[in-house]
Amino acid sequence: MPTTQRPFDLADDLTAALALADGSGLNIPHVADWPFRFASWGAANPANSQVWLDSASNMVGWVVLQTPFWAIDCIVGKHAPAGLYQEMLAWAKARATELLARGEGRPMWFLSIDAARRQQRRELEAAGFVDISDVGEDSWSKVLFEHGDASKLEPVSLPEGLTIRSLNPASEIQQYVAMHREVFDSENMTADWRTRSTRMPGYNNVLDLVLASEDGELQGFCVGWLQHLASGEVVGQIEPLGVRESQRGQRLSRQLLTEAIRHMQELGARRIVVEADRENSEAMASYQAAGFHVAHEVLVYKLALAEE
Repeated sequence: MPTTQRPFDLADDLTAALALADGSGLNIPHVADWPFRFASWGAANPANSQVWLDSASNMVGWVVLQTPFWAIDCIVGKHAPAGLYQEMLAWAKARATELLARGEGRPMWFLSIDAARRQQRRELEAAGFVDISDVGEDSWSKVLFEHGDASKLEPVSLPEGLTIRSLNPASEIQQYVAMHREVFDSENMTADWRTRSTRMPGYNNVLDLVLASEDGELQGFCVGWLQHLASGEVVGQIEPLGVRESQRGQRLSRQLLTEAIRHMQELGARRIVVEADRENSEAMASYQAAGFHVAHEVLVYKLALAEE
């Protein structure tokens, strides 16, 4: 079956892209947080994305090089023609190589996939990607946690002087960006990215939570996303979540998480997911203590374009 390809057009392609991700069965750790990823400055560059269409103009695959995450988001449909996944990986590798040569890219890229997707894993290895789940000190793998039991949520009890409320996109974007950069020790978050995320389809300000002090200074954040799946199920996802280092040790992340889950359940979500690195024992323990359980294992594959 012949296919054609072109750059991803956010306005025209988002709905089809989300539907394809929903029905792909790839089980990568992104279920509802796609709007946050599509709002990134990496995805905003049309040269960093591509969609593949069948002869009836139905989307059968898409790829986005997510420069801020050093990640390749690659979705192929269940009914895509044989060989399309390899073609998509080859396009991603060529684009990543081009970016590196221009001094705009990353020396390595990462792609996450469900451990059970053996065919795609073989194709990743054939394309030069390496499973790094068990490579010693630099091992990296993930889990997708799932929460569906409201009875395990603890009442929110905050220290005096702190409140949880929705972010004000009109006045607090810059303050949020500074906090986000501090929490993750990275300058990848930008005001443009954060602003675009608040204008994406699926954004709900009720789920854009911040922890604020009495003087209005932001101390933490937890953003929730909802996705209506083709099955009719409403699924929520947490991305991102963080608290300033000066405020840690008070279970504030748990309180933000609890409030986000409550809001998502009120909006119809009966299943809520969050991605975590298996090597981050503190995060793993925190999510499990909050009532999350492992839905499935996610492997990380690395594509190295330059010597480390």
